[in-house]
Amino acid sequence: MTLTVFFECKERANKADFMFTADLPPFDKLRIPFYVDCQVQDNPAPLHHLIIESGRQRADVVKGGITLAAYSVNKSAVTVLEEISTSEFWFRVDDKNHTYEIKESTISYDNRIMKPVIYGFSGINATAASRSFFIFYNCIKTGRSHVKLTVEIGDKAHPRPKIVEFGFTKVCLIQEHPSRSYKTILLYAVSILILVMSCWLIKRLAAYLMMEQRKQTTYQTLSKLDKSDLSLIHI
Repeated sequence: MTLTVFFECKERANKADFMFTADLPPFDKLRIPFYVDCQVQDNPAPLHHLIIESGRQRADVVKGGITLAAYSVNKSAVTVLEEISTSEFWFRVDDKNHTYEIKESTISYDNRIMKPVIYGFSGINATAASRSFFIFYNCIKTGRSHVKLTVEIGDKAHPRPKIVEFGFTKVCLIQEHPSRSYKTILLYAVSILILVMSCWLIKRLAAYLMMEQRKQTTYQTLSKLDKSDLSLIHI
């Protein structure tokens, strides 16, 4: 059994102690004390009906406006494998009489590993009908990157927008968009230059050898002619 208690601070200076009591026969009454300090509450009005999920009807990311343990920002248990280049998430509410406005989103990641792009956030409202958005990871280097998505959500019943965050780990082993660094370009240029110089030297050497062979042939021919002339004179 899971017990979830929602509270809303009307003023940031308020502090409150209250007791939750429940009868659990045949046991004694259950009493749980709570303490609320609105001075440290950054998001005082939970989004009771908001659901974010990694697939339709899963409710596995955010439920009742609260991030579930698997997608915790600080210690996520979810890992997106290397063969997955795009993830799709869904927004919806569990009450058709409620609508939340998705105002803005930011994504945190290791920019040495990936350059992700979010698509589909513009103009989205979370209603009873599921709406989706996509994260294109754009891996640029082999490695692992923690990904944190922060979503600002508006609620007509409360003037101040609320923040929902969730996270996971992305593994990159395939360079989907290989980068070309200055050193790589220089290496290619030097390699091409060496290849061109080698071809030029080979041609020059071949020409030199051919010229030497012609000289040798000419010398041998002249030597034969000289011997013939001497034999004629002797006669």
